[in-house]
Amino acid sequence: MTTGLDRSQYKERYSEDERYNAGVDDFENEYSLRHSKHGLYFETIRIQKIFEVLNEERITFSGKRILDVGCNYGLYSLLFAYLKRDSNQITGIDFLENSIETAKRINGSIHFTQQDLYEPLNYPEKSFDFILINYVLNCITEKREDVIKQLGSRVAVGGHILFFDFFGDYTHNLIYYLEGLIQFKNPFSFSKNKINKKMEMSRHPSISIEEIKKVLPNFKIIGYNKMNPVKQKGLLIKKIINKIYPKYQIAKYAVILVKRIS
Repeated sequence: MTTGLDRSQYKERYSEDERYNAGVDDFENEYSLRHSKHGLYFETIRIQKIFEVLNEERITFSGKRILDVGCNYGLYSLLFAYLKRDSNQITGIDFLENSIETAKRINGSIHFTQQDLYEPLNYPEKSFDFILINYVLNCITEKREDVIKQLGSRVAVGGHILFFDFFGDYTHNLIYYLEGLIQFKNPFSFSKNKINKKMEMSRHPSISIEEIKKVLPNFKIIGYNKMNPVKQKGLLIKKIINKIYPKYQIAKYAVILVKRIS
């Protein structure tokens, strides 16, 4: 695993980055929730894709013990409380104290606590029925397998983990290469740019089905969905490929749902 920013650098970045600290009425910041592209529009599509998978597999939440990993300000913890009709047995963890303090102000009845995944989790094994690992793994650049295994051990047999994060596999890269050809870009230049982008993102590794299978052998993948929040316009090749081979859809993110079977 390529090593990127260390934990202290990540904390500094997320504490100061405008993408994660936009004001409640910050219309000028394109990453604010008030902005359509990176804010509520993105969250709306993300929620849609996540619940498409959960609904297809008929995952229920009544009486379930739920852990929201990387809860930020607690949006998804609130959604689970809404679905459960109460806040009991819902826990949200984040490595930023500011996020936890804000989440507590929004809903003090949910158990929000600061927790760094590089440290031992403060919960016994098999203590949750459902864990959401939402947009977190791309920040885990050291001991990533250990982090995933630790979270997996906290799921009871028959329970579930739902991953949402950057997605990458060979079909993803192939389609983007074809996109460069369709746009009449120099294929060598386009490939070089993609390679540079891949190197730049090595500190933010993507999630893949292969990784999940390898790290969590006692889990079974039961649900899968892809997401690209940016509207694709004028690329006929994508429409044709997606129609013939839906599994080759362009995706920047993926939702992967797994069930613990042993």
